[in-house]
Amino acid sequence: AAADIFALPSHYEGLSNAMLEAMASGLPVIATRVSAVDELIVETKAGVSVDVGNMEQFAAAMVRLSLDFSLRQAMGCAGRRVIEERYSIDEIARRHEQLYDQLLSA
Repeated sequence: AAADIFALPSHYEGLSNAMLEAMASGLPVIATRVSAVDELIVETKAGVSVDVGNMEQFAAAMVRLSLDFSLRQAMGCAGRRVIEERYSIDEIARRHEQLYDQLLSA
């Protein structure tokens, strides 16, 4: 891989496509606690979240992941699994079909 870690130090962010793409690529994520970051990376063990603007926490997370190959690998695999389960074309199509069925039956 061209990268070992994906870092997203945003102060404001919606659902980051770049973060989703990094997870799909098997990269562990370090991101600030904005939007759905905790749900996407912390609860699924796909990365580490830090307080917005806390560069000491961000740097510590970078060092921790930089030095621990097995942790990076585990988080990267968890992230890829999340994308496959929640954001695959089949899952998105299933959700759209479910929404259409709900709308048509209302």
